[in-house]
Amino acid sequence: PEIYDGTVIIKLCVREPGERAKVAVTSKDRDVDPVGACVGLKGARVQAITRELKGEKIDIIPWNSDLVTFAQNALAPAKINRVAVREEPIKMIVRDENGDKMLGEDGIPMIQERRETVLDVIVGSEQLSLAIGKRGQNVRLASRLLGSRIEIKSEDAVKDELASALASMLREMEGMTEGDEMPEVTKPAHEIIYDELIPLDELPGLTDRLRERLEGHGIHTIQDILAKTQDELSSIPGIGPVTAQKMLDMARETRDEALAEIADSLGAEE
Repeated sequence: PEIYDGTVIIKLCVREPGERAKVAVTSKDRDVDPVGACVGLKGARVQAITRELKGEKIDIIPWNSDLVTFAQNALAPAKINRVAVREEPIKMIVRDENGDKMLGEDGIPMIQERRETVLDVIVGSEQLSLAIGKRGQNVRLASRLLGSRIEIKSEDAVKDELASALASMLREMEGMTEGDEMPEVTKPAHEIIYDELIPLDELPGLTDRLRERLEGHGIHTIQDILAKTQDELSSIPGIGPVTAQKMLDMARETRDEALAEIADSLGAEE
């Protein structure tokens, strides 16, 4: 009834049908708890919806205009220690209104750079698997809810990275004299892979017709495919559930192979 009369408002909702959903709610009345109103006494209201959706798990979370606070809420049930917000440049191939690549005078595809909001989330080691969720589901849904990429690390991993970076810097500085330039720090592989988005052309078995359908719905890279659910992909005309799942599997393999190549090349340089 609180939703019906407008007291409680559903701000955002994302889901992976049949598995899990996250719903962000807020209230116009300070005296009304939006989460409690949706969950109901002893969870009766949300359990009724779960039964209707054949067991789909539903997380009701409080919406907040502050991105950091909202991120902490969205990643529930995990407990978050810290959240840092940053922007990172990403590159995309420029395409015309028909979805075709636009080429420069040298015949090379034109690249457009835009800024992407990234949330660096730090959790305790015992909370890491809970924050990521089964097959990455929790962090994936939270990322879609926030509209930002989420990078999750444990406190131990952060400490190890800092210690490793410091040790590496000290080794590099050995023998340096006053006036020498500081050594350039190489980007870790997980940052490089997002700087260089993987075009759809890299997806094995992708036909021109299928590529046109994807691009017609704003999907231009492998990362764009991975940001979608099977249900969202299969809603595109001409793409059924089986094709959508195969596409997701191939996109993950393509991304992992690209990341492995980068990691190998960095290892070889070392």
